[in-house]
Amino acid sequence: MKKVLKIIALSMVLCVGCTFVLPAQMGSLDSYAASKPKISKKKATLIKGKSIRLKVKNRNGKKVRWSSTKRKVATVKKGKVVAKKKGKATIVAKVGKKKLRCRVTVKNPTTRLNKTRLTLTLGQKYKLTAKSNGKSKKVRWKSSNSNVASVYKGTVTAKRSGTARIIATMNGVSKSCTVTVRPYRTYNAGMYHVGSTIPAGEYYLYSTSDYGAYFEINTSSSGNLDSIVANDNFNYNSIINVTSGQYLTLERCYAIPSGYASVSTSGEGMFKVGKDISAGEYQVIAMDSIGGYYEISSDASHVMDKIIKNDFFTGNRYITLQNGQYLKLSNAKIIK
Repeated sequence: MKKVLKIIALSMVLCVGCTFVLPAQMGSLDSYAASKPKISKKKATLIKGKSIRLKVKNRNGKKVRWSSTKRKVATVKKGKVVAKKKGKATIVAKVGKKKLRCRVTVKNPTTRLNKTRLTLTLGQKYKLTAKSNGKSKKVRWKSSNSNVASVYKGTVTAKRSGTARIIATMNGVSKSCTVTVRPYRTYNAGMYHVGSTIPAGEYYLYSTSDYGAYFEINTSSSGNLDSIVANDNFNYNSIINVTSGQYLTLERCYAIPSGYASVSTSGEGMFKVGKDISAGEYQVIAMDSIGGYYEISSDASHVMDKIIKNDFFTGNRYITLQNGQYLKLSNAKIIK
């Protein structure tokens, strides 16, 4: 019996000391897992008309059979997936008995324009550009009213006063730009050289700020005080007349030619007699107890020696206006 126990114990020691080796042809467990077939993408988002190439790794010489669950959304041939229609589809790659899947989402392309709103004056041109994330880069241009604004290869030409939509279509998707054509140009805040960047003549100025606006007319661009011909702060509107060679600075306001301008005469502002208001007698009323101001001038130069009459007052005053004169009101209004 003792001999049998010794034999058993010796056998156990030998077993513990032995190292078991897997056959070489089987390889390690890690390398076996790594050799499983894998698809290059499990998810993909495509724009209609575009494509991607899917690949299967570690197929070990086995043939891959490709298929799509929704051929109207996305098709596949030899791994090349083509987006056909907005929606979702699953691309299946079958390797032997193994099925690998890639979920594909197809979206419609988008079209973008560098401008969605545009204001032009008669004869002015502007180049619109269109971009798309779709397959084709071809752009089809169209105008909703070519009599107002025409378009050729993205170049818009203002032809008549009014509004038109310029439409750009790429990959079946359209985007539009609303074009407003005015018979005059609007001169925004900035500095202008009269006769060069702004024509000489009479302009109506309109404030764009709740804190009031400012203009300044100079004989040069030196910035010296002695070069100032006229300047003024105003709340609603003002009227100026500039001549060639002068420099005009606009702050928090814009200017349009007098012939296209109109103003409300119910409150303060500057008005041209015979255009904005009729000649005749008016009562001027201060808007509050602090008082008001009125000024009658022979022109819109804002030069002191052109002032015919002015007054700071409380309560009310009566004035008589003649055609061609200019009336300036501050914190005051007129009643006929």
